[in-house]
Amino acid sequence: MIQTIFNKPFPFFLFLVSMLLIVGCKPSAKEAETETSEVSEETTPETDKPDPSLPANLRPLPELEKLLSSSVKGIYNFRLDRPVEGEDFFVVDDLAELKFAGNIATPEVQIKTTFELHLFSNDAEAYEAFTPVNSWELAPYREGGEFRFELEDAIAIPGGLYYYIIVDKETGDRCWIGKIQIVE
Repeated sequence: MIQTIFNKPFPFFLFLVSMLLIVGCKPSAKEAETETSEVSEETTPETDKPDPSLPANLRPLPELEKLLSSSVKGIYNFRLDRPVEGEDFFVVDDLAELKFAGNIATPEVQIKTTFELHLFSNDAEAYEAFTPVNSWELAPYREGGEFRFELEDAIAIPGGLYYYIIVDKETGDRCWIGKIQIVE
């Protein structure tokens, strides 16, 4: 028996399509990938180009923006308490007071390596030459059942967009990548 809606024939496939729309079923991964690639090729603006309307010191650095969403290597799982996402640091008396803190989860009983935190401006040439604005050694310590690290320093740097990368000093693996803004 053919189902009817509003007293008209309602083919079964239309019923299924309407149910899929109502339920919100998603296409298969292959279909979604195909749709996404087709759409992104035609309609996605170039994200590698910095926004010219932003001041030069606030323009994102595409190479590091890509790293923000990439996975990190190593057996150490970092979770930062400071800076929180979107937190700005302010320049007071010509110094920016930076604060980094967090936990390190690891299956190891003891952390036998040290870590370095490298702070980069949004200058592509400085990043490519691996010339950070500043670098600090992080010394994890045990607090309760976990490892912690804290870093506080006041440095003279101009306002702008900065990226920080925490690296396992022994292996060179990136353990955490983030960004901050310093406001003058």
